[in-house]
Amino acid sequence: MASSNRDNFIDFIYIGAPRSGSTWLSKALNEHPQIWIPPTKEVHFFNDRHILQFEHKYSKGITYYKKIFESAPSKAKLGELSPLYYFDPSTAYRIHKHFPNTRIIAFLRNPVDVVFSYYLLLKRLGKFGSNFESELIKSPQLLDLGFYHRNLTQYFDWFPKEQIHIEIYENFFQNP
Repeated sequence: MASSNRDNFIDFIYIGAPRSGSTWLSKALNEHPQIWIPPTKEVHFFNDRHILQFEHKYSKGITYYKKIFESAPSKAKLGELSPLYYFDPSTAYRIHKHFPNTRIIAFLRNPVDVVFSYYLLLKRLGKFGSNFESELIKSPQLLDLGFYHRNLTQYFDWFPKEQIHIEIYENFFQNP
């Protein structure tokens, strides 16, 4: 790992929102020879809350997380992209606890577009049915994806604003 001797080895973490450009960002970052992100892109180490069932990894400890970055080049800037980090109220604290100097990145998109696009993704994956309205009734947490103020406040509580970079999807992708 590039900075295995440093405790604060993560240079940046993308936290959200889903369906707002993280895949594009991942591909762009992977083209840079001095930046390394895990091949899986979405590590989801720090969060416990997720729309879908997933493996809770934080209890495995920070040593587990560091192993994810072992194959990174020695001088590379290290980061990860897990779009639902902003959705979990405990994630900002956990990231800050281990990496107080890391930079936080978020792309935000029209909240209605985020919720509907995420629903379409889950429908395509066979996780949701074909009626959007009934899925919102069964899974009201989908609507929480669009409450940016509530989801991002925790990051501004833990990190100085100079370490947080937010892009608006509609503006950014007019001129990436």
